[in-house]
Amino acid sequence: MSSYGYRKAELSPQRQQQLRQERLRKQAQSLLKACQKKLNSVRDSIMKELLVKNIISFQSQISSIKNNLQFSVDKALSSIKHLQQQINTTFSEAEIKAKKIKFEQLKKEAGELLNDTSDMLKHINNPAIQQLIGPKLRQLYPQLKQVSELVHTDPVKAKSLSKNLKKQIQEMLDSSQKQLQKDSQIKAKANASIEQVKQQLEVYLEESSHSTDDSIQLIRNLIYTATTYYHQGEYKQVEESCNQAATMLKDASAKSFDETIRREVVQGLITTLTNIGFIVQPPLLEGKNETIKTVRLIGKLPSGKTASFNVHLDGKMDFDFDGYEGKACAKELEQIDQLLEQQFSIKLSENQITWKNPDKIAKGAMKLPTGSRNINIR
Repeated sequence: MSSYGYRKAELSPQRQQQLRQERLRKQAQSLLKACQKKLNSVRDSIMKELLVKNIISFQSQISSIKNNLQFSVDKALSSIKHLQQQINTTFSEAEIKAKKIKFEQLKKEAGELLNDTSDMLKHINNPAIQQLIGPKLRQLYPQLKQVSELVHTDPVKAKSLSKNLKKQIQEMLDSSQKQLQKDSQIKAKANASIEQVKQQLEVYLEESSHSTDDSIQLIRNLIYTATTYYHQGEYKQVEESCNQAATMLKDASAKSFDETIRREVVQGLITTLTNIGFIVQPPLLEGKNETIKTVRLIGKLPSGKTASFNVHLDGKMDFDFDGYEGKACAKELEQIDQLLEQQFSIKLSENQITWKNPDKIAKGAMKLPTGSRNINIR
């Protein structure tokens, strides 16, 4: 007798909440590690000086969150995300301030050498500034030569020309400072986006068993692309690549949680079948496509009776019973259902059964069912 159908399995709200809390706790711990890693990454002396008080404060917050993590995971995770945003924003702002300080140091050095305008130009060695004002500076070289010639013949005029050159150079420096500050803010935002998605990927890889998925390689490629755009100064493209990577990570994380639920169901089936006398073969993962792979589980009784289950990632569970007389397999199914719900908080939907050899049912021949049920995760 042949039968086809489906059943549904539902994890109890309590167990599902436990799994979510465990998952959130791991995420919180991983994010704390990411925050600590960021704090330990400061190497530049100016950055260290700017961030010394902030780092002490952030370290204190990390310690406080660690202490509170065991009492309220949700509250701790919210605090961590807020802290992560604070750290990334503070670091980005510090980078801007550090660049400004370095730029002001350069201006001071140049100001100390303004008695000799040519020396002032020699000390403008910041590549970014040279790129911005280099062509204009080259236009001043003829005037510098003229001042040099007038020093001995007309010092008043030479002084006037020198003051005018100094004013022009200072205006160029001020203008380039504003432009660099604007560029630095955009650059800092792009860098923060790259760091954010890198940290999210590290968290996912620590908690997931699907680190070899094709999607992970695509995410790494997007991060590499974003980094390349960053070095090229294409900051709009950086944000686009980071947003794509973040979306893919969100999808991968959802799939990872589905796999966690499926492992719970498979382990529950193995234990339940073993407890009622089945010899259970090791579960097999079947299918080439990562998104539709199925866990196959086969159990056999010494009498020759066989029960096989296919557990899909979408919550569907197929089953097939062989070797039973009459509808004895239905009692077996009922026993399995009860044990799964009582011991593992796994609740199945109503049986959707198709009986094998339906033309022989009336004659009392073997009546063997196949079917399927759904495992609803709420």
